[in-house]
Amino acid sequence: MINTVRSAAYRKIADYRGDLDSQWQLDRIWTSPWLVIEHIELLPGYPLKSDVWLLPHTWASSGVSQSVGQRTLDFRKVLPGGWNREDEVSEGAIRRIKRLAVLLFTQTLRLNEQVRKPPTPSTCITMMKRVFRVARDALQLKRAARASSCPDSTAIFAGLSPDQMRSLAETHRAFFEAETPRLNALFRHGHFDDWPARDVSPAERKANRRKWQPFSDEFTALVGHAALWVVEVLGPDLIECWDGLRKLRAEPISTSNPRVAGRQRAKYLADWEGKILGRDLPFEYHFRVTGWDGEKRCWYTLTRWADVQTLGVVSLVRILQEAHAAVINLACGPRNGELTSLPRDCLRKVMSGNLLRGYTFKLAEEQEARDWPLPAAAVSAIRQQQRLAEILDPGGTKLFVSFVRRSTRESERERDRYHIAARQFTDAVSTSDGRSLTSQCDGNVHSHRYRKTVARLAALSLVGANQILFDILGHRDPDMTLNYILSDPELQSEMRKIAREAALVMTKEAVKQADQNGGPAAAGVRELVARFGARSAEKELDESSLQVVAEILSQNGRVMLVKKNTLCTKALNQAGPCNASIGNPDVGNCQIDCIHRLELAAAKQDHRIAIGQALDEIEKAEGMMRVWWQAQIVAHLVPFPDLTANLLQDPRLQTALRDVKLDALAELTAVQRAAALKVLEKAA
Repeated sequence: MINTVRSAAYRKIADYRGDLDSQWQLDRIWTSPWLVIEHIELLPGYPLKSDVWLLPHTWASSGVSQSVGQRTLDFRKVLPGGWNREDEVSEGAIRRIKRLAVLLFTQTLRLNEQVRKPPTPSTCITMMKRVFRVARDALQLKRAARASSCPDSTAIFAGLSPDQMRSLAETHRAFFEAETPRLNALFRHGHFDDWPARDVSPAERKANRRKWQPFSDEFTALVGHAALWVVEVLGPDLIECWDGLRKLRAEPISTSNPRVAGRQRAKYLADWEGKILGRDLPFEYHFRVTGWDGEKRCWYTLTRWADVQTLGVVSLVRILQEAHAAVINLACGPRNGELTSLPRDCLRKVMSGNLLRGYTFKLAEEQEARDWPLPAAAVSAIRQQQRLAEILDPGGTKLFVSFVRRSTRESERERDRYHIAARQFTDAVSTSDGRSLTSQCDGNVHSHRYRKTVARLAALSLVGANQILFDILGHRDPDMTLNYILSDPELQSEMRKIAREAALVMTKEAVKQADQNGGPAAAGVRELVARFGARSAEKELDESSLQVVAEILSQNGRVMLVKKNTLCTKALNQAGPCNASIGNPDVGNCQIDCIHRLELAAAKQDHRIAIGQALDEIEKAEGMMRVWWQAQIVAHLVPFPDLTANLLQDPRLQTALRDVKLDALAELTAVQRAAALKVLEKAA
């Protein structure tokens, strides 16, 4: 239910942004007269002329972002202390920041050679609060006069000297680390001119700030073993004991005296014995749990089941839930938001095993369902967590639940913002020598380090592991994944071969979408699928047939990944343009017209984006650079003929190619070339 609501919210955000784009020229918001734009509602119900904006509850991310304070923007906070809100200078400053807010909320920008969409609404709120703080300090500095295209003439950042900018960067390091690239890009694109230059340097990260490196092999093994021990040894009996104590609390008792009731529960615990948890069972790990010293609650270290108290049982169940989360983190490395938003019914049975069905929000305009492959240990942990959650929150929708007692309404809010901190488990669990797991970690224990650890472990055995991590970690950009893989300087020397299963995953995708693939090898793949389907009398290949065709196409798991969404189908006994001899292909020298090159259906959008970037660049290119960009555009038209037919109707593309040399079109197929010449002649 919660996931359905959130999915609808993300669709509503996308629709709302689309309506804004269609009604207003938002990229010109900086230069438009204020009276023309003051009624624009960037957030529903809050026109630009309002000084306080509130992000809708359904638009906010989960966790603390749901609170009213985190969703509120008060533009009056831009003004330094003592400034008069009614003053013309103050009004101009506030209007400028509101214009900047529109740009940050809506504009797609090119940052570091990558195209970046606007951040999520909650991220934008965080960005603007940082903008408020740095703008407030900047307004108190003297600055040189600077002409501006903004009708609100009060400059904030423009005219500041390099020394002043460096001083602000020291005070507002987070702003200059995170927002400087976007403001540089807005300045370069001409959307915004209240900025000193197009290349203001972001603040350098503090030297002692540790990057989120993968866990060491030793710590990974330690946490994994501890989590599995808690799940497998303590888990089944612990849940039985805890459930019995909860039922005892719910039953009518012979006394209203809480001390007597406490003694009844203590007697139940003393008499209880599980299949594994016996009175003489020593623990392999020690646990920091809550207890009762006779007068008040206290913390103590539990080393054996015989010493457990009723409060300690609840503490152990909390640790059990965190152990379940640790197992899932080590199995598939989800983001923390993806982990905490897992639905209770999250397991999917498939022919080859089990999948974890979850949702991701970070890289999509709306909630997006996705599946992770799961090992058997993680499946067992999830099933046990489902039982735990059902006891604590019967009929709930979330896999992970809060132990905080609230009223019904407060409980709903608590579940919405529930957050699993990876360090809670490692703080509470110690080895037999009394050292906590946290103390044995090099650096902080953080959920994101689990993601990097999963990436590293995958890269140890997978050449081209970045493509697998697109599926496992949910990344959309090769650089994002390579950052994980290469964060260990010794990693490259450890990568040796690609697993057969990984190659088959990629090839199955190619077979499933054979009719939509592109590249010179696409026709051969379609022929192979059609030939096998005819032989087996199948209109659509079932899982077993799909496996066979994928094995044939991939040479039994040896297909090579050229780049994201692009495969090389060259066999070991074949030569190709990338290398003159037979053997493994040289993927770094892959040629776009190679007969072995297969581009998956998803690559079509990659080419569309690349052509859009080239069209932006060619507008200001001259001479040889114009010829070079024309060649780039043509190269991206080659793999998908239907994309060629579609984009040739774009007036920008027609203008870009109006003076193209005929030999530059040689890479196109005869049909593509004829269509291109026909359109270009008509446009001329």
